[in-house]
Amino acid sequence: MEIKGITLSPGVKLKDINFQGEDLSGLNLTGAYMVGINLRDATLQRTILGKVDFTNADMTGADLTGANLTGARLINARLTSTIFNDASLLGTNFENADLRGAQMKVGNGLFGAILDGANLENADLSGNYLEGVSFRNAVLRRTNFEKAYLIGADLSYSILAEANLKQADLYGATLTGANLNGLILDQSTEIEERWKTVLQILSNGAVKEDLTGMDLSGACLVEVDFSGSTLREANLSGTDLSNADLSGADLFKADLTNASLKNANLRDSNLILASLKNADLDHADLTGADLSWADLEGANINLSTQIENKWRLTWELNNHRVRGRNLVSANLSRSRLQNIDLSRSNLSGADFSLANLEGADLWRVNFQKADLHKANLRSVNMRFAVLQEANLQQSNLENATLSNADLRGVNLSGACLRGANLEAARMEGAVLLGADLEGATLIWTRISDEQLKQASNLRGIILE
Repeated sequence: MEIKGITLSPGVKLKDINFQGEDLSGLNLTGAYMVGINLRDATLQRTILGKVDFTNADMTGADLTGANLTGARLINARLTSTIFNDASLLGTNFENADLRGAQMKVGNGLFGAILDGANLENADLSGNYLEGVSFRNAVLRRTNFEKAYLIGADLSYSILAEANLKQADLYGATLTGANLNGLILDQSTEIEERWKTVLQILSNGAVKEDLTGMDLSGACLVEVDFSGSTLREANLSGTDLSNADLSGADLFKADLTNASLKNANLRDSNLILASLKNADLDHADLTGADLSWADLEGANINLSTQIENKWRLTWELNNHRVRGRNLVSANLSRSRLQNIDLSRSNLSGADFSLANLEGADLWRVNFQKADLHKANLRSVNMRFAVLQEANLQQSNLENATLSNADLRGVNLSGACLRGANLEAARMEGAVLLGADLEGATLIWTRISDEQLKQASNLRGIILE
């Protein structure tokens, strides 16, 4: 068949050709190259278009009823109000295509299709079998998915605002980061309970709500009011909480790993033992927040973040090279500083009470007169450290290396020194009342029998 002097056959090359309003129904154009072609208002009913490249084509208002587009490429194509009813769209690539108002009632015909970044606003996909179809970053505002089968579909980061999902089946569908505002469900909609919770929060807010242990991971909860709510041990990993109000919220042990907290209000919140690993705190307000033992590794904290100096310093020590620092009299009590390298630093008079320094490298550190009571110092390297007159009451020094350390006048009352290496350490005047030294190494250690008698447990100590 010829149109405008062009023979239309499989594999034909028709780049940028104008076929607006033409009737190409029933033709076999398998594998044709139609990049940028103009098919506005054209009729292609039952046309065979398998593996055709329609990249950047304009098919606005075209009628492709019953057409076969298996494996076709419609990347960036303009398909507004296009009719695809009863078409075969198996494995068809619609990436970033404009499908606003398109009619796509194709039954099983979209299996394996890619609709990432496509705009399907007001499109009709009702009753379709869409198992495993990818809609990542797609605009699905007011899209009709009624009675659609979306098991295992990827809807992550899509805009599903006001979409119709009545009687739809979304079992196992991925909704991470999706905008679910105004999503329309009914009692027959199959969807995980946590997403129903997310919808309830989006509809009603969560002021002073008890959401203890709730899994809200990956949810889009932008601008939601959580003020005064209880989110203890909640899973908020990867959750978008930008501009959310979390003032006064109880986030004890909450998992906020990779969460977005841009511009969030976290004033006076309880973030004790919370994980903020790789969280984005750009322009967040943490004034008065309690970040005791919180994990700040990889968190984005900058000059626009409102946070107390103590916690900013904790963040800095966890994320930047800190060897040889001068932190005289610094307040780092209750901080989480596991496995950091503070070797050769001057920490004299600093407050590390109740801090977690497990596994830290503290070689040749000056801890003179520092407060380390009840600190977690398990497995630290304190070789050649100076701890004269430091307070280590009830601290945990299990398996710590303190060889050649200066512990003169140190208060180790109630401390745990099980398995600690104190070889050649100076301990004159150290107080060991009630200390546990089981299995500790005391070879060439300067310590008296009278001091050892103060300890509560000396089983298995190594003296030579």
